[in-house]
Amino acid sequence: MAEKSPPNHRWSVTIDDFVRFLVAKTGDAKCPACGNGQWTILGSGETNHAYRVNTSLRDGGATKALNTFAIFCDECGYAREHLSRIVKLWVEQNPGPEQLELDDLDDLDGTDSDER
Repeated sequence: MAEKSPPNHRWSVTIDDFVRFLVAKTGDAKCPACGNGQWTILGSGETNHAYRVNTSLRDGGATKALNTFAIFCDECGYAREHLSRIVKLWVEQNPGPEQLELDDLDDLDGTDSDER
């Protein structure tokens, strides 16, 4: 029996989509601490999902959380974070080539993928 993948959280994105976002928004950005240009994404190669980092924010009574995706500099470890909702919105507005191909197949068979 095949194992089921855990359901995606509404802010989850694949590592490939996060890379596309980073290239589009930051290009070949260098580390502000050491100038290195090599970064590693916090994520899982097994599931191809970028890990979401949850940071608790406390100011008074209610605890809130900041939900981000993170990368770190391979040279000095400097960490950089991007808000999950901003990344997810960009990914939805800029589908990857594989999603465009699936959309084209839907157009060919006359059905809308939302109808399935």
